[in-house]
Amino acid sequence: MRISWKKFLRKTDKIQIQDLQKKEKEAMDKFKAVLFIPNDYCNEYALTTMIKYIDNKRADNWKEVTNLYEEHLHRMTMENNTRQILEELENQTENISQVRNRAGWAAAGAWASAVGIWK
Repeated sequence: MRISWKKFLRKTDKIQIQDLQKKEKEAMDKFKAVLFIPNDYCNEYALTTMIKYIDNKRADNWKEVTNLYEEHLHRMTMENNTRQILEELENQTENISQVRNRAGWAAAGAWASAVGIWK
């Protein structure tokens, strides 16, 4: 004859066991969710951005969330590339301006020497 140990538990013990079982289930659910997330998205920025998409009702499922996030990354990359191109153009414009300025002074010096102002 087998006697169940559950018969000898106090009510508070039973409640504690139920709480522990509930916490165990929640932990397992979280663990399963972590296993579901690919490594590319296992960083703080990706996860917080994706949570914002869900909270703001921009996405209803994993596929929509990842697509929005990938579009966001692409847009950021394009904006950074555009910013770098603009910085390069500004630098080239500055260099051209400096070359023209030097060329202007050189031409003025050559003219002054030709007409005999500077000897």
